[in-house]
Amino acid sequence: MITAQEIMTELHVDETTEETIVFENLIQQASAIIRGSISFSSVLTDERIMQIDADVYTRLITTLVDSIYRDRSMEKGYSKGVQIQLGQLKNRVVFEMGDELNGV
Repeated sequence: MITAQEIMTELHVDETTEETIVFENLIQQASAIIRGSISFSSVLTDERIMQIDADVYTRLITTLVDSIYRDRSMEKGYSKGVQIQLGQLKNRVVFEMGDELNGV
């Protein structure tokens, strides 16, 4: 999974200890938001999503972390880019996992 340092480098944020902690927390928050947006099933893990589509998941986490970092209240909601990526990822995960997500 993507690290705080990788996102900070991409976003040109200084890698201080404080900022690194903030970004590590934002990655956890973004991951939880994404998993919850796809399914509430406990079988849906970061590792499983990475197996299905690591590229889209990594890009989505980065985009969502950037959005939350710049607008902590998420007053404007998800950007169009986040919505598109989330839709793509959700479709892939549901297609790949199917009944597994519903406990069947």
